Amino acid sequence: MAQTYKVEKGGALSWPRNCVVCGSSEVVAEKAYGSSVDNVALPYGVMLSISEYTLSFPYPLCPAHKRFWLATRIALYSLVLVIAFLLAFLFETLPDHTSVLWVVAAAVALVFYVLAVTLPPVRVYRIRDDYYMLRIRSDGYARDFERANPGKIRNRSV
Repeated sequence: MAQTYKVEKGGALSWPRNCVVCGSSEVVAEKAYGSSVDNVALPYGVMLSISEYTLSFPYPLCPAHKRFWLATRIALYSLVLVIAFLLAFLFETLPDHTSVLWVVAAAVALVFYVLAVTLPPVRVYRIRDDYYMLRIRSDGYARDFERANPGKIRNRSV
């Protein structure tokens, strides 16, 4: 079970000095990235106004888990690209009655992409002007994180 926190922007977070996944004391920094789009509007019917927020910060992982998550992301993103190239190839070579294959391949590519985005041990999302949401997948590490940041975060998990 993952723990989700609402974090106010502007303050520095304290990360316990052990791996988010296994608790090892030998750690290196891994970056958590997040971005979100908000306030899509068409003022005067002419211009498109989009507010985009991005955020990144380091969190601790042991070297073994850093290599594992890097390899996992590379593999999942590579599968999405392979599926896209296969679809382009099939578009040129197969007859028109392969629309079911298109839908299945696109769905599989979407699943791989969602896994690549949601599987990391620390995830940043729903970034706004004054706060962002932070998800930590390890409950044990999340408890240590709460103790290290009293008053800076609010637990939003059910």
